[in-house]
Parts: sequence; C-alpha cells; structure tokens
Amino acid sequence: MNITEQEYELLSQYLDRELPVEALEQLERRLAAEPRLQAGLERLQALQQQLKATYGQLADGPVPERTLALLRGASAQATPGQLPE
Repeated sequence: MNITEQEYELLSQYLDRELPVEALEQLERRLAAEPRLQAGLERLQALQQQLKATYGQLADGPVPERTLALLRGASAQATPGQLPE
C-alpha cells in the first residue's frame, strides 16, 4: 500500500518537526489508526537514517572550494528566473 504525495509531504514535515500543533496531533491520531500511513512513516524514517549514516559527515563540514566555484560560475551564467543548464 502506497502513500499519496500529500501524505508523503505531511510525513516529511512530521519528521522535520515542521507541523503546527493541531496538524501534529491530527497526524498522530491517523498514524495510530492507519497501518498503511504508519508503514510509510517507518520507511521514511529508515531512509532518513540511511542518508544520515552515509552523508551525515558531509553536512557537518565546509563546502569544498571547487563546488563553490562551480556554483558561482553557474550563478553568474543564470538569467534571473531561470535555472542554469
């Protein structure tokens, strides 16, 4: 059983602690009543842990100068309102 895109966004906000209190309480009631939604949350939690285990150290360090140079070059070439190619 899959979760909808809207439910995915809701669960993502839940994991990131971005939900207002009322929405948080409503989601927690749904999680208790809907095994499909609870399974979706568990999948997202597992993915989040895998990403942290794999890339967590990168997030703690500085951005490499080469990456910054590439971003600066792309930014200079971009037209306002357009993404660089």
